Amino acid sequence: MQVALRLPEDAAAIGPAARQLLKLIATSPLWTPGVVARATSYDLRVRCFAGTEVVELSGEALAAPVGDQVRALYAGLFGGPALYALAERFAGAVARLDVLRVLTQHMLAAADVDASLYILLSGLTSGDGLGFNRAAVFLYDEIRARYVGARAIGPADAKEAHRIWEAIEIEGRTLEDLIADATRRHNQSGLQSRVYGMALGASDGDEIAQAQASRVPLRLEGPPRNPGLAALCGGEPYVLAVVQPREKPLGLIFADNLYSGQAIDDEVMGSLATFLDQTSLVLDNLTLLRHVERLARYDSLTGVLNRREFDARMAIEEMRCLRAGHPCSMLIVDLDNFKAVNDREGHAAGDAVLRATGELLTQTLRAHDLVGRFGGDEFIVLLPETPRHELAKVARRIGKLAWEREISLSIGGAAFPADCEVPSALFSIADRNLLTAKAAGRHRACLGNDEEIVGLVD
Repeated sequence: MQVALRLPEDAAAIGPAARQLLKLIATSPLWTPGVVARATSYDLRVRCFAGTEVVELSGEALAAPVGDQVRALYAGLFGGPALYALAERFAGAVARLDVLRVLTQHMLAAADVDASLYILLSGLTSGDGLGFNRAAVFLYDEIRARYVGARAIGPADAKEAHRIWEAIEIEGRTLEDLIADATRRHNQSGLQSRVYGMALGASDGDEIAQAQASRVPLRLEGPPRNPGLAALCGGEPYVLAVVQPREKPLGLIFADNLYSGQAIDDEVMGSLATFLDQTSLVLDNLTLLRHVERLARYDSLTGVLNRREFDARMAIEEMRCLRAGHPCSMLIVDLDNFKAVNDREGHAAGDAVLRATGELLTQTLRAHDLVGRFGGDEFIVLLPETPRHELAKVARRIGKLAWEREISLSIGGAAFPADCEVPSALFSIADRNLLTAKAAGRHRACLGNDEEIVGLVD
């Protein structure tokens, strides 16, 4: 249904009952605002359209109680069966919005960021909420200027989707059950392992850039131009929304109905917009918590992952490559003669070298590669989906760029499955090869079980 308004120049001329009607129209997901016109010589007029039917309220009709006004509109626009259908739609929309309101309250009361994000995603995917098959939230990383995968709900494939739906039917799970999962952390899913740590950036005119420029969620379809989104979905319809209160990007929401094929209609899009308007304020508060969490996950000097966080993400990558059969490689990077720099120039100079090395690694490698600091002058790099034959090329690129910045490196490396049977064995092989590289004269890399020595500087 659409509404066209003709407003008086003097807003004070709008009576209290008419103000209530306008507020109801503005907040209801069933009404779509149309033309708004102003004219000094006219009183307020509200003209409503539903198909070919038109009803206009003005004058004394707008002074009546708001309930009488609404009844007059619906009686004029709809016959009996249509009115019952509309009442059913309205009741469904109100119930859905009430569920989303409850979810927002639970988000505010959650103990940490992960629990709040999981509750948000429960609202997007539960049958009581918006009912999407899959949903993911990416939080904006200001340092990397990327949206980084934080939480996701949904199956990784059709087989898992069928298993989940069967379990929901058998167990009769409610929305409160899903919220309780957020507290108990029983919330891993196939999609979570794909999304966590994934970095999405916008480029000119792609889908993420469009979402950033839009003030409402976007309904998109067709193969995405953005490579990160293309890894999540194909040509099926999906929803993308950037949460950015006060014009500051905080997060990116992705959702679709990949497995059910259910249409994403206007009512769902309207409810989604309302829900995200509410949760944007919650996410704004969560950014402060996220900043505190970043201090716990990242090395404060170099900006790369600390060992604890690297180990956690490494475990996820190991499960991913074992499940999919993908290769995975690791490099351990050590600064040559670092102690001499500290002794000769002081610890401030040594800190500057460490910061420069962290920046070099972060900027040189791909967005989904993991970089961590493991010791005073030792860094570790995980390269998902990188086979053995590409390892020397990556090591040389890192070594050459470091040398151009007057930083000397030694590197040890290993690859799965070429050098070991499980990814968890990569570290011990790469660490052994690092010692071999240093013994060979530094500025070198030793890669794999054959202990091949690679020169990093021409």
